[in-house]
Amino acid sequence: QLVLLGPSPLQQQQTCVAGLTCRLMPPLPLDNGTEAATDAVLALDTCGGATLPSGFPLLATNESAMATVDPHIRLTAAGGQYRLCWCGASALSATGAATCFAAEHYRTDFGELTVVGPVVNSRTCVSGRACILKDLEGLHLSDSNSFMVLDTCGLVDAGLPRVAGAGLTESVSSSGATASWGSVPWTVAGGSYQLCWCAGPLVDITCRAASDFSMTAGTLEVVGPAPLQQQRTCVAGQTCVVDGISGWNLASSDRVAVLDTCGTQALLPRHVLGIPSVSLGEGRSLQISWGSTPISAAGGRYRLCWAAAPVEFDNVTNRSEDISLGQEVEKDLYYRVDFGELMLIGPSPLQQTATCVSGQACSFEALMGQALEDGGRLAIMDTCEER
Repeated sequence: QLVLLGPSPLQQQQTCVAGLTCRLMPPLPLDNGTEAATDAVLALDTCGGATLPSGFPLLATNESAMATVDPHIRLTAAGGQYRLCWCGASALSATGAATCFAAEHYRTDFGELTVVGPVVNSRTCVSGRACILKDLEGLHLSDSNSFMVLDTCGLVDAGLPRVAGAGLTESVSSSGATASWGSVPWTVAGGSYQLCWCAGPLVDITCRAASDFSMTAGTLEVVGPAPLQQQRTCVAGQTCVVDGISGWNLASSDRVAVLDTCGTQALLPRHVLGIPSVSLGEGRSLQISWGSTPISAAGGRYRLCWAAAPVEFDNVTNRSEDISLGQEVEKDLYYRVDFGELMLIGPSPLQQTATCVSGQACSFEALMGQALEDGGRLAIMDTCEER
């Protein structure tokens, strides 16, 4: 009699859900009626292959045997179909043969593992605009799924400020292939974030807390300035150039405005031309300039506000650099992204009055303004700037 140790039948089907723990099998029956060792099963793209797919948490079983899938740690493998592969670790140990310490030792294909979940990919949104992602890929996705944008998937209290819905999708449609955060523009800092997925009712999860979203669907690249607390200083009556504005995937076609409140189109009075020119500097930082005409706005603290010019994006590549901005588009730009402060040193308000008497000494004791210091100069003229 020949007893052949191994799983039977060889067409077994199992299903796991990405983001949850996964127990690959109950103990498999051997053809002699005993149970197979549960420490000798891996999910591979091809049984006997040398590559172990990422996202399957491994649990070391002993010093010589390779790990098996840990049923206590959440699965983060991409949605798809994998092969269930077996290696007789216990039997081989008993005979003194080499145990299952490498993926290529798992040669026996006994079925298929279906992982329900998204395929990991890279997507792009733009700060200052609403975000909607289309053509999301995965296996058995549905409209009951949810997505959340986080710094790290699954971490509690990792929601992003200044993102609609704290990063949670408003709706998912097209059988799970389209995710929308609604019509509210994002004003989050530019950067690379995690697009995190939750299965939802399929596994009785409400998908409201960040801890429910432990499965990554890839990276979400947000174009925009970063950090959002950049500080710059100019002086009233002088030309103004602000450089070193940092961010994520910025371009010379971007626009910057100095406003009292970002998201409005009310330009500052007496601020030369209002909208500065923008150029790309060292390290893809932005330089903004109001040209050779001195700034004549009132001294004060103003908001630095950013807007991306109309450009084309795809889901993976960087933004295009060759799309021009017509002047007719400028009136439709809303500078929603507040990325810092411009302190303008100078007098404020600009309608201050004082009285002196001819023939007597004249002094001002209550000149008001922003960051005025000793050493400044005041001239009495019919028209300022005349010589």
